[in-house]
Amino acid sequence: MKRADKIRAANEAAALIAASDDRDQTQRDSARREWGGVRKSARDAFVKGGDWKSVLDGYRGGDGFYTEAERRKMCDAYSEELINNAVGR
Repeated sequence: MKRADKIRAANEAAALIAASDDRDQTQRDSARREWGGVRKSARDAFVKGGDWKSVLDGYRGGDGFYTEAERRKMCDAYSEELINNAVGR
């Protein structure tokens, strides 16, 4: 399978998921802002050598707009992003 085919398949899958998601757009926007704040807090703690992992773990274990699986995936991806960016410096 070519890269373009993989991208097309992923986009189609994402579109199907989005179409079946009937959650409120206002709540979604609020949740995105909240996640942005969590990312900023975790990044600031990471840069300062603080306990950035607890910031993400607190969000992961919390409750809100995103499902538990969505929060886990978001936190895992952001942890990896922080670590990979630090290694690349």
